[in-house]
Amino acid sequence: MPTIGEQLKASRRACKLSIDDLSEATKIRPYLLRCLEDGEFEKFPDKFRLVSFLRQYAGQVGIDQESAVAAALEYYPEPDEEAPSDPPLAGGFINGRAISSIADEGRRSLGKVATVVVAVVLVAVGSYWGIDRYRPATAMDRTSDPTTAVASAVRAADSEQAEAAGENAPATTNSTPAGAMTLEILATETVWLRSIADGRATREVTLYRGDRHRVVADQAVQVLFGNAGGVELLIDGVPQRKVGESGEVRRIRVTPDGWSHIASSSR
Repeated sequence: MPTIGEQLKASRRACKLSIDDLSEATKIRPYLLRCLEDGEFEKFPDKFRLVSFLRQYAGQVGIDQESAVAAALEYYPEPDEEAPSDPPLAGGFINGRAISSIADEGRRSLGKVATVVVAVVLVAVGSYWGIDRYRPATAMDRTSDPTTAVASAVRAADSEQAEAAGENAPATTNSTPAGAMTLEILATETVWLRSIADGRATREVTLYRGDRHRVVADQAVQVLFGNAGGVELLIDGVPQRKVGESGEVRRIRVTPDGWSHIASSSR
């Protein structure tokens, strides 16, 4: 049976995505993506980052995230329950205190400092993935992904601030300018996409089943899908024909009259 790393690599190739494509979509360094494919889980500094990056990778290529994490953790080297203590230092005293006692206190202090540093780094990483990735959280994410709490708090704060600033102004959140075209993308599977409205406004998002992405343009929208079979399109509320099959990478151009494929060379 193929390892989880081999399954990730095979699914990525089936999606016609290169390591660089995946790195651009997930913001994970190519080196770490190759470590996941090669099963080199010991190269991740801690379990938190291994699990977080593995979820991102699996979600992009259509592999069940929980199964991937469970398979990887079977091979992740857990720290020993009790690390062997250092041998005592040679006898001696400084200002009436034993050298070994002073050394023990130093080691405990360093351990506390290291714990604080690691906690700060983990909070920073969680904030980055929660804010930069931008996607609506699903029910599963809210219960299993520690980064979702950070993203939810940020979105809630932004919403409260917007309500306070526009308390007496007419609501315009979902309004569409006169004469503009509205493209709605409904995700039926996990899918990554990049949209370009009128050749200038670019947006990259990862959608999960049930998520919607809305783009408003004056003339046309170009969209690159990482999983063309996982979406349904509506142009100005009118359902459109199927874009492609599951796992296909497709680039399309959308106008008020419909959409058409744009030929692109695969890597």
